[in-house]
Amino acid sequence: MKTKQVVFVLGGPGSGKSHLASKLFGIAKGCCFSADGYRYLSPDIAYEYLVRKAGHGLDLTSACPSLTAEGDGSIRKHAMDLTVARMHHYAVQGVDIIIEGTGRNV
Repeated sequence: MKTKQVVFVLGGPGSGKSHLASKLFGIAKGCCFSADGYRYLSPDIAYEYLVRKAGHGLDLTSACPSLTAEGDGSIRKHAMDLTVARMHHYAVQGVDIIIEGTGRNV
C-alpha cells in the first residue's frame, strides 16, 4: 500500500506558489489535480469562483468591501471553508494532496 502524501506550498501573496506547484507537479492553470493524481487545494480557486458567481470581476482594486473582507460571512471566509471541506474529503479518501496557502490560512 502506497503511503499518502501531503505537500504544503507556502508563501506570501504573489510569491509564486501556484507557479511553483504547476512546475513541480504539472498542474494546469485552474486545474485541481496533477498528472500524478495529487489533488490541488488553494483557497484562491474557490475565492475566484465565488467572486465570479456573485457577478464580479477579479479586479479587486475597485472592488466593494464585501469582496475583500475576511470576517465571518465574507466570500473569502466561505472560500476557505470550502477548501477545508475538500481537504477533509480528500484525506478521508486517502489521496495525495498539495495544499497551497499563505501559511496563516493553512
